[in-house]
Amino acid sequence: MLAAQLWATIEDDLDDPRGLIRDGEFQPIRDWLTENVHRHGQRYTTDELVREATGEDLTADYFLDYVNEKFGEIYDL
Repeated sequence: MLAAQLWATIEDDLDDPRGLIRDGEFQPIRDWLTENVHRHGQRYTTDELVREATGEDLTADYFLDYVNEKFGEIYDL
């Protein structure tokens, strides 16, 4: 759930992160993660860190969106 929520925020904050990955350009994503997640170390609890990085509480919504996008057509979801 957390990865899906972080990825959704990365997609909002960076221009075409999938294209960056496709082109082997990982530095902008790494920079985003460093700035919004890694630099905080153990300063925050997980719940606080999610709020700081994404602007909202941890939610399953982004994971469910991912699952529906990936498997929806296959399993008629």
